[in-house]
Amino acid sequence: MSRDRIGSSAFILKKAVTATNAQTAEELCRRAGDLLAAGSAAEAAEAFRVAIAMDSGHVEAHHGLV
Repeated sequence: MSRDRIGSSAFILKKAVTATNAQTAEELCRRAGDLLAAGSAAEAAEAFRVAIAMDSGHVEAHHGLV
């Protein structure tokens, strides 16, 4: 896939983020934190990644992957 095509996809994804997506990203981030605390690091990382995909500006989700 060309770099221009990837860039336009990211733009479309960003435009599609809504308040509902931000709320869902927050819920996923909380769930990921619970998974991490329970010792399920791989599942937590996946939940953090999905939260970021839904809301790329979700700071806590990015921090959770550190």
